[in-house]
Amino acid sequence: MPKAGKRGITLNLDLEEGRDLFRKLVAKADVVIESFPPGIMAQWHLDYEDLSRIKPGLIYTSITPYGRTGPYRDYKITDLTALAMGGLLYLTGDADRPPVRISSPQAYLHAGAEACLGTLTALYHQTETGEGQLVDVSIQESILGTTFNVIPMWVTEGTIVPRMGASRMVSTSLEISMTWPCKDGYVSFSVFGGQSGGRSMKNLGQWMEETGMGDDMVSHTDWGSFDFYGLTTEMIEKVSQPIARFFAQFTSAELFEGAMSRGIILFPVVNADYIVNDPHLAAKGFWQELEYPGKEDKIAFPRPPYNINGEYLSVKSGAPRKGEHNVEVYGELIGLTPQELEALKARGIV
Repeated sequence: MPKAGKRGITLNLDLEEGRDLFRKLVAKADVVIESFPPGIMAQWHLDYEDLSRIKPGLIYTSITPYGRTGPYRDYKITDLTALAMGGLLYLTGDADRPPVRISSPQAYLHAGAEACLGTLTALYHQTETGEGQLVDVSIQESILGTTFNVIPMWVTEGTIVPRMGASRMVSTSLEISMTWPCKDGYVSFSVFGGQSGGRSMKNLGQWMEETGMGDDMVSHTDWGSFDFYGLTTEMIEKVSQPIARFFAQFTSAELFEGAMSRGIILFPVVNADYIVNDPHLAAKGFWQELEYPGKEDKIAFPRPPYNINGEYLSVKSGAPRKGEHNVEVYGELIGLTPQELEALKARGIV
């Protein structure tokens, strides 16, 4: 629901009259964000150089597959190919199978987040200096930051991090699971060392013993000072198998409740039903009931994931319907009357 609270208008930029209307809107704007293929806005004479003559302090953010320059400049992209070219797809899936896509689109999401940061940075510069700037966002480059330690591992160790499915790398050749099946789904749990991880493992060992499912290696290893780079495949199997058997005896809710009361770093892998009905989010007032077209009852919309002075910002409305705010926006910004808009609509301009 990322479009909630926004206003939606229609405008045909293929027509010169539509482009003229756009220029009038730009004169009233601080920021323009566009995601057309490279060169399209220039063909329409609506690129940064064109619009900055209308509004010298304009922030112009361009989101394109590979950026506005470079040999891949004119290549097209999809979410799947962006994940592949950004390096994330190689990491996704099990080691003994080909790469798989992430369950929901991520490339455009990350590009939008980077565009937001770049735009706000340029806008801050504008408030200090009055200068406008061109913000050039590459979807491919936006994905690179999601690969965590992949690039550092290659440039420092010469190691290509492999696909590990639901596991994590504990040395250059060994993996250990981070997602474990339970009675009704999965939980996220990692075998960690150090101060916090060691305490978590110790407490898990005690819990397993209380239920008659104790294991010597889990309970009696000094995980706080354990050298994970000294692990072997045999040791991983010895510690994983009893933990897996223990988790399989409980539901995710039982494991979560038990873990929280015992200081164990474990969380349920939840679905949409759990999230919408999560008592924690409900108690915080995270969800806001709004009317939605085609629905008799109001539905829950997520508020922005932050609050200010203890309060979440309210969502003004759901996602706008196509052209829903034409009269409001065109009238407010450039003074068009409803009758003028009807005439423009009849000619296919809005």
